[in-house]
Amino acid sequence: MGLRRLIPRSTLHRAILCGTLLLFVLFALRGVRRGLRAGGNDFTIYYESARQVLEGGDPLSIPGSIYLPSFDVLLAPLALLPYAAALWVWQAVGLAALLWGWKRCLELVGPALERRPWVSWAALLAVARLADSNFAYGQVNTLTFALVAEAGFRLREHRHGASAAALGLGAALKIVPGAFCLWLFLRGAWRAALLSVLAAALWILVPTFAVLGNERAVDSFARWGRDVLAPAVHGGTRLFEAREYAPGQSLAAACYRLLSATPSTSRGQEGPRANLLDLSVDTTHGIVLALSAVHLCLWVVLALRARPRPGSGTRPGREGDRHGERDMFLLALAVTMVLVLAPMVHKAHLVWLLLPYSALMCFPSRLPGRARTARDIFFWVSVGLMGLSAPALLGDRLASWLLERNILFLGLECALIAVGLELWGLGRNGPSLEHPPSDTPERPPEAARPHASEEVRRTQVDRLPALALGRGPGGAAADAERGLHPR
Repeated sequence: MGLRRLIPRSTLHRAILCGTLLLFVLFALRGVRRGLRAGGNDFTIYYESARQVLEGGDPLSIPGSIYLPSFDVLLAPLALLPYAAALWVWQAVGLAALLWGWKRCLELVGPALERRPWVSWAALLAVARLADSNFAYGQVNTLTFALVAEAGFRLREHRHGASAAALGLGAALKIVPGAFCLWLFLRGAWRAALLSVLAAALWILVPTFAVLGNERAVDSFARWGRDVLAPAVHGGTRLFEAREYAPGQSLAAACYRLLSATPSTSRGQEGPRANLLDLSVDTTHGIVLALSAVHLCLWVVLALRARPRPGSGTRPGREGDRHGERDMFLLALAVTMVLVLAPMVHKAHLVWLLLPYSALMCFPSRLPGRARTARDIFFWVSVGLMGLSAPALLGDRLASWLLERNILFLGLECALIAVGLELWGLGRNGPSLEHPPSDTPERPPEAARPHASEEVRRTQVDRLPALALGRGPGGAAADAERGLHPR
């Protein structure tokens, strides 16, 4: 689908879209300004880690460096530039990646966009606060979002290799996109899933060993596993020995803030707390594991219930894919589930919600009355909670207070519930009535079918030549038996 088809035809909608895009450009420019201040932002850490790659050091030796060594290796070309120039390039690439992912989301919803042209700008505005956070901190989340959206689009085009390459590159940049291999398995795309595992391994290992050499690469991976991965996996006491607080807005971080007397901000032990209970961190870790298992089971049940049946593909000549809506919501479910379950998912990472928000806005619900109302309520509550974290709306103090009390996690769970309800309805009701199954023959419209009396008249006319030849019912063979011969 070309870019011109994604832009609304209405002058009003076009004006709002242009204003929204300009707002995102301003976010990126403000991120440049913040990155140039004393202390910098997260990109400063990325840049210093990439410099270590070029200077023969260990990229994980930089304080705050928590990504795979492959991330620092892939960013090494930026470290060849002066810091200011590299920052400008980074923000430009991040903005382009966000807009590319937005374009892919609109292409994934397909013809439904023409009936709701306002979605093109409304979906962007729904994640404006999250995108602002990403650009302010100079983070990588818009790039990984674009790669996930690209993988979903390429899979719909049956280009499994391209889909796997996108997910593999995303996993090399930030390990979280690697979880979408489970989405492919649950969707029944076995080939794409296996190719994604292979692509992730190649993207992570080959550049790292080629640039760092065997010894440095092994040491760097070992340090990442020891200092970053192990505390996140073990949780509890091990996590808080490595970190002063549980960072992020995902399930694990929210449980630690609510159930244990742990710091709720990056200020550590001197910062505020927002716990309702005073459980030990090890007990809370057990609760996190149980809740994560419940979420995983729910993911499996919804995905298996709603995934397309074998042999049901695109119908030639029809507008869109009859399973396009279902596939979009399966991907939206994967996005929300990964954000809930992955550790250290920060506010800026939630910009990925652009994809499920686009689906929930664009497709009319197939649910019956009360379920449809519940779905809409959870969706708009999610959008509202994301927006309430903006200091421009409520001020810095109140916005920070809401963040400490898991407002973004609640918004994330609301989005998950809305997507889950819609998928449950799609699994029950089957495909949209607008796209009937391809093996069902289409009946011609009423005006195109001959009337019964017309069919009788045609039959009588067809028999006239035979009657003119003196043939009775049954044709020439029957006439011969009755002793009749042509004249």
